Amino acid sequence: MKIDTDMFKGCASLTNIEIPNSVSEIEGSAFSGCNSLNEIILPDTVTVIGSYAFENCSSLKKINLGKTVTTIQASTFIGCESLEEISIPDTVTEICDFAFSECVALKNIELPESLTVIGDYAFNGSGLTSVVIPKSVTKISHNVFRDCLTLTEATISGAVSKLDYRLFYNCTSLKTIVLGSGIKKSMLMLLMVVRPLSASTYPPRRPTTTRSACQRICMLSL
Repeated sequence: MKIDTDMFKGCASLTNIEIPNSVSEIEGSAFSGCNSLNEIILPDTVTVIGSYAFENCSSLKKINLGKTVTTIQASTFIGCESLEEISIPDTVTEICDFAFSECVALKNIELPESLTVIGDYAFNGSGLTSVVIPKSVTKISHNVFRDCLTLTEATISGAVSKLDYRLFYNCTSLKTIVLGSGIKKSMLMLLMVVRPLSASTYPPRRPTTTRSACQRICMLSL
């Protein structure tokens, strides 16, 4: 059994829902725009959650993903501005583009050791204050933490061999970066973190010096 695309889209009065064990799939935009929904419980039978499934559920504070979900699809929780807590099971291998973009209340997230790929803008504009990317991650895409204005500390373990230079772009509070041993060659590309974005420099250009781009970083551990 599945919950079809757009099935509850825009149901503004829906506050809580418990998905029965008979459901195995939630299709794209199924609960998009349910701006009164504050909690949802997913059973372990749910293996697939489609793109934009909970887009702009602005009152959603907590969600527990089932233990059989393997991918958090593109923009699944984009614009969930009240989301404070999410439990990601150790079956998840990929967090896709914009998955948690603009989740401004999300201060902390524990990424599982099963994770291998983090997509473009996955946490763009979120409220993260610190993040630890596990050793299992082999690909970190473009602008993953762009505009995370409250991010102060980031740890990236040793499995990633290449980093996009806009990874921490405009993370104006970032003070500490801890890098794994396999990332040294990409270090200089990583450091474009605090230069203000303007209409004349989009996409942002690579800095000519590290000093102007990294004035707030006080610790860099390799």
